[in-house]
Amino acid sequence: SIATMLRSGAAPTSIILPDRTLGALLALFNGPSITLSQSGQHLFFVDGHRMLFSRTLDGTFPAYERIVPRDSDKKATVDRAALSAALRRVGQLSEENMACSLAFEEGSLQIASSSAQAGDAVEPVAITYTGEPIKVCINWRYLLDFLEAADGQMVALEMKMELTPMLLTDGSSFLNVVSLMRM
Repeated sequence: SIATMLRSGAAPTSIILPDRTLGALLALFNGPSITLSQSGQHLFFVDGHRMLFSRTLDGTFPAYERIVPRDSDKKATVDRAALSAALRRVGQLSEENMACSLAFEEGSLQIASSSAQAGDAVEPVAITYTGEPIKVCINWRYLLDFLEAADGQMVALEMKMELTPMLLTDGSSFLNVVSLMRM
């Protein structure tokens, strides 16, 4: 855990950290735990003999739960490393918009892209899939960003229709919502 509350028995709290504070924490503190205390708008992070202090950001975190798709009826589970490798290869032939098509059907995901100068690329990836076959278009870099941040061997991709947002999860700690593109 990044932080352990200094006061034992303290009620759970929610705070918004500035990006710079989070970057400084990752760069400066490398111990197994960081002690966090809060006094009003100020936060204090302690790791051994080092201390970092910061202010909290005013406001509330956006209600991201509203945009997370909940009624997806098409779900694919795929090996994260295999999908990442295939995306890197096929994505190299995409145009400036980084568009790749993903065709889902039982047992297989076909990743495809094309370029007027370089030609076409198609690569299958083995998946576990439930739902009607569907073909969507996505910016492959956004999907790759998710795959690089995700933990675990398997990831899930859920969608409802060709243009509704796609929900990406790693099963434990990370979720991402990506808008799909028109083909």
